[in-house]
Amino acid sequence: MSKSPAIQATLEELLNSAPALARVLAVKVNEQLRYHAIKLAKLVESHSKHYTTRNQELIDEYEGVARPQTGAERAKGIVTYDFPPANLKAFADKKKELLAVMVTIPWGPITRAMVEPYEEITGEICMGLGPLFELEPPTDATE
Repeated sequence: MSKSPAIQATLEELLNSAPALARVLAVKVNEQLRYHAIKLAKLVESHSKHYTTRNQELIDEYEGVARPQTGAERAKGIVTYDFPPANLKAFADKKKELLAVMVTIPWGPITRAMVEPYEEITGEICMGLGPLFELEPPTDATE
């Protein structure tokens, strides 16, 4: 089984993959998959921290003010910000640029072969992994 040496993804793709990766880590799996998933989680977390820091800088720069949370937002840990009308478009554009930043994870994706023995790791979870999952290992184009 060959695995890609690195994963190319946008920050947005990595942020979106984190819940599915947490679901993989919640399943009792063999040591090889656990190690692989934990290493991926640490690498994704380091990029998530960068995103969180930069996003907060943008909120501060464009004068975002946290609005009172609804009960549902509080339960999910969601904070929503209001911006002065003159700053809203600029903030949205900068946030879009930040989410589109391409990053390289110097580790291969979780593969179908790794998760096949675990019925708890569903297709939905695998699809949620986005770029952190590889359905088929790469093959030589000359085959």
